[in-house]
Amino acid sequence: MNREDRQQNLSRLVNSCCCAEELDQFATDFNNIYKVVRDHWQRVEDIEKRKGE
Repeated sequence: MNREDRQQNLSRLVNSCCCAEELDQFATDFNNIYKVVRDHWQRVEDIEKRKGE
C-alpha cells in the first residue's frame, strides 16, 4: 500500500460515519505503517552499530 492509498483511507474514514469496519481497516493500516517505521529504524540502528564497531 502506497502513501496515496493510506491517505485516501484516512480521508475516507474522517469523512464517513466511522463505521466499525472502516475503523478496523484504519487500525490495521495504522498498525502496518507502525511496523514498517519500526523495522526501518531498527535497520538504521543496526547500521549505526556496525559503523561504530
